Amino acid sequence: MSHISAKIQNGNRGEPNWTQNELNAWSTQLDAAGLQLHFHAMGDRAVHMALNAIEHAQQVNGRRDSRHQITHLHLIASADLPRFRKLGVIANIQPNFGENNEYNTVRALQLLGPERHRLMFRFRDLLQSGAVMAVSTDGPVASPLNPFVSIQSALTREEAGSTAPAFLPEQRLTLPEVLAAYTIGSAYANFLDNESGSLETGKSADFILLDRNLFEIDHESIHRTRVLWSVLEGREVFRSENWK
Repeated sequence: MSHISAKIQNGNRGEPNWTQNELNAWSTQLDAAGLQLHFHAMGDRAVHMALNAIEHAQQVNGRRDSRHQITHLHLIASADLPRFRKLGVIANIQPNFGENNEYNTVRALQLLGPERHRLMFRFRDLLQSGAVMAVSTDGPVASPLNPFVSIQSALTREEAGSTAPAFLPEQRLTLPEVLAAYTIGSAYANFLDNESGSLETGKSADFILLDRNLFEIDHESIHRTRVLWSVLEGREVFRSENWK
């Protein structure tokens, strides 16, 4: 571990599968074809290269309503934060990745060192920089499909039931912020914001009824929330046996 830590802290960030020029070329062609680019980027170098590729595509093809997005965003360099808003790139996050588990609090610190360790899962910083945020899962690979687990994680930066200190608590989101990212933000990321994501005249009647009011309970119990009723486009698609 100490050997790996020394290598990474000295600037070794791994080898990319494509050079920046290759990534730029592919991104420009796909953008020109009218496709939405969706990068999965873990480290700060990957995020930087993805933003560079999107910027290059825009310089060549011009700006359009592309809604390109970058997912995961485990590590973001401070210089790249304002580029999300500048380029119109959606920050697609998975809040439970930012919990106070052993990997984040111990192993990542050993690997990254204290300076870069503070740059992990910068949810608050992304919002304050003006980025559009969407929330998703990485299920079934790593994240739970239950959205209430992720909502709780965004608010606490802790694993459910944990007594350890929160992981970088200054990056917590508020309940209105994470709900907006889950609904309006995610609809926008999928070009559905004119028909879903919020309850408004002219939009589809897409909503759920919960067994508790999230604004009136402790954040630590949100993961226990259950859906009683689901309505999609005005039609009932689910009704719990616990709700009549």
